[in-house]
Amino acid sequence: MRFLTVSLVCVLVSACKSVQVEPLDIVPKPQSITMGAEVVSLDRGFRIWSSDRLMGDYLSQYFHVCTDSTDRRAQVFFSLSATLPEEAYTLTARDGRVEICASGYPGLFNGAQTLFQILPPDVLDARRVGRGKVFSRQCTLPSVDIYDYPCFSYRGQHLDVARTYIPIGRIEKFIDDISHFKINKLHLHLVDDEAWRIEIKKYPELALIGGYRGGDSPIFPTFCDFDKKYGGYYTQDELKSLVGFAAARNIEIIPEIDLPGHSMALGKVHPEFLCPVSTDTARTAGYDLRNVLCVSNEAVYSFLDDIFAEVTSIFPSEHIHVGGDEVRFSYWKSCPHCSELYRSRGFESYKQVETVFMKRMEEILAGYGRKLSVWNEAGEGDDLSKETYVHGWKNPEACRDMVGRGYKTIIMPGEYCYFDMYQSDREPGAVWNGVVDVWKTYSLSLEGYSPAELENVVGFEGAFWTELLAHNSKLIPNYFDYQLFPRLIALAEVAWTRDSLRNADDFRLRLEKSIYPLLDKMGTSYRADAPAPGPARLTPQMKCTTSFPLYEPKSDLKCISEYGTEVGAWTKRCCRKSDWILYEFTEPVSFNAMELVTGYHFIPRAHIVFGHVEASYDGSTFIKVADLEDGRASLGKMSGVKAIRIICDADGNGSDHMIIQCPRIY
Repeated sequence: MRFLTVSLVCVLVSACKSVQVEPLDIVPKPQSITMGAEVVSLDRGFRIWSSDRLMGDYLSQYFHVCTDSTDRRAQVFFSLSATLPEEAYTLTARDGRVEICASGYPGLFNGAQTLFQILPPDVLDARRVGRGKVFSRQCTLPSVDIYDYPCFSYRGQHLDVARTYIPIGRIEKFIDDISHFKINKLHLHLVDDEAWRIEIKKYPELALIGGYRGGDSPIFPTFCDFDKKYGGYYTQDELKSLVGFAAARNIEIIPEIDLPGHSMALGKVHPEFLCPVSTDTARTAGYDLRNVLCVSNEAVYSFLDDIFAEVTSIFPSEHIHVGGDEVRFSYWKSCPHCSELYRSRGFESYKQVETVFMKRMEEILAGYGRKLSVWNEAGEGDDLSKETYVHGWKNPEACRDMVGRGYKTIIMPGEYCYFDMYQSDREPGAVWNGVVDVWKTYSLSLEGYSPAELENVVGFEGAFWTELLAHNSKLIPNYFDYQLFPRLIALAEVAWTRDSLRNADDFRLRLEKSIYPLLDKMGTSYRADAPAPGPARLTPQMKCTTSFPLYEPKSDLKCISEYGTEVGAWTKRCCRKSDWILYEFTEPVSFNAMELVTGYHFIPRAHIVFGHVEASYDGSTFIKVADLEDGRASLGKMSGVKAIRIICDADGNGSDHMIIQCPRIY
């Protein structure tokens, strides 16, 4: 973290003296702000009074709160007014007092976050929270009148806790962080191929078994920690407490149980709910990759009804997310029951089979007074209720398509809103959407949408998928925060402030002058600038050979030998013990560093899980120089190397292939 001087310096200035005041650096930028020439002085130990008891409870962790509005020490007042729209607020600072007014708790909360930003940054000092300390400094702020409201009612952030387990305390810290920037929805991704994270009391085995991978778990240990059993799940009591914690911060938690695809963890515990199809496990070293529920199996729906009965008892959100993305229709095509369903109904596409499933989910959720949320693929069938929320993730065109079909749409195209993406080509992160830095996120707009289309835009959402979290946390401390801030803050302003008020240069100044110091005091790390370019790569003449059969014509080793790919060469099967990859140099090579990667460059997947690296100085005699960790190894300075060989030491990698990569030599 870095610290920059805040624009509002705490000094004792007479409240009646006219001074030159600086603009207020508030994020998201308010819709209307009028600065006065005077300043307001808040006394040391000033009190907060609120007519809303819940607001008083929330503020008491930061300020002295009084119960009597006539208390002479009260200088900041929170009060209710039915005339303001939901979530709107006014903030007026003059004559030695600050008044915040709203129609209900959401607006009061939003006003409180603006107050935090016009006070000195240590108002949010992380050391104060929970330790009985409150802000009690004497300080000044400009006289100001603010009228503010969100452009969109849905300002969300997605958090994937299925791919990487995140402890409840860390989620609470995250909720607290995002609430300060007026984010009001947390899309909590609880279930995916890699894990089942929510306790279901009728089926405790789902979490007790499906919440862990590796070791004696039937789920392969993906992404990190391949030599041990690891994971976790959330009890219903923990999640109910989390719902209350979030509600106190004006955040609604929307749970996601990803179905009918992405169901490998569920299927490892209850294989009877998968399509009864034979699957070729020769390529996978015996690992069953089936991950799609059998749509034609009535027992599936009884099972899911039981699950959503418990999910809806935990989460009061109007919508429940049921996934619907990336379904492998090949399983339904091979399934005798699902293929018969397809034929008997005269379907023309297996997308219609998915719609059958989603309509059943609508019925189940309606029985509990809830509505469906899905990813944009599930909306392509056009048969879902138009009360369904569709999350447009694939690209801007998919978002526009869903809006045009009449669905209430959350805008979150990956090339703007996926915060697992790398922020430059010199930083770790996912690469499939290209560089997504804070300025790319800030540039997102709905320019060109018609008024009718805008009526169907519910809001915006950022996404943080955590396949890379555990591994990349070894490379960048506080990688969680590094990926999210300030990109998440940029999206918060996109969702809150009308386009005509937004300006990238102005946003940069507000970040540097006021928001970065605020994040410092919150104990929240962030990425301020891109790292400097690294050393130039060397490409000595080289030949690559391997024991792996290649997936042709998609892959050959010429692209490896010529350093001509960042994608790599795919194999026809996964790893077998004693498989090898050999890089032979035409002339002996000397280097300062060499990075060897198997699998995807940006994530430990489709790689050699357990293996080692050998070097040869004569091309025939090899010595061990490193072990692979997460499918990769870094070699230090070496001279006169004639060949490098990677040896696989165990079968399997949880996939049906492996990816060979070029060495990176410096």
